Amino acid sequence: CDTVADLKKQIKEEIKNHKEHENEKEIETQLLDKLAENVKGEIPEVMVDNELNGQIRDIDYRLSMQGMNFETYLQYMGMTVEMYKEQAKESALKNVKIRLALEKIAVLENLEVSDEELDAEYSKFAEQYGMEVDKIKEVVPADGLKADMLKEKAITFVKDNAKVTTARKPR
Repeated sequence: CDTVADLKKQIKEEIKNHKEHENEKEIETQLLDKLAENVKGEIPEVMVDNELNGQIRDIDYRLSMQGMNFETYLQYMGMTVEMYKEQAKESALKNVKIRLALEKIAVLENLEVSDEELDAEYSKFAEQYGMEVDKIKEVVPADGLKADMLKEKAITFVKDNAKVTTARKPR
């Protein structure tokens, strides 16, 4: 920025964009929570266990990037794996319900991921990580990427078709 006025203008714009992004994420979270609430039926325990194990793998991977592992993390937190799973079980159940709801929406609304969209996503990853597309394809399986893209399409469908109302704050 060349002037203080330019800096102030830029900061105001960044704050506005940040607030808009936060509002969008909050709306999405509330919509997904509502979806989870509306899932009826028994969720097999194995699905919840698989979700918990996936969460643990993700946490372990992220911790490994920081030179730690999940077991060490648990020791610092004064927890065992069983304690962690018990604490995270409700969240895992909600995630399973959301995934099932989004999968059903994708089927009911005939949402699909085209080969062109998949290739574009691989290209985006390649550019983002400075790698060749073929290397990305070796590391990121097409089925998993397609499933993630389909989930995002279902989320977009829900957001686009939801009737969002905002409550006014009392004065």
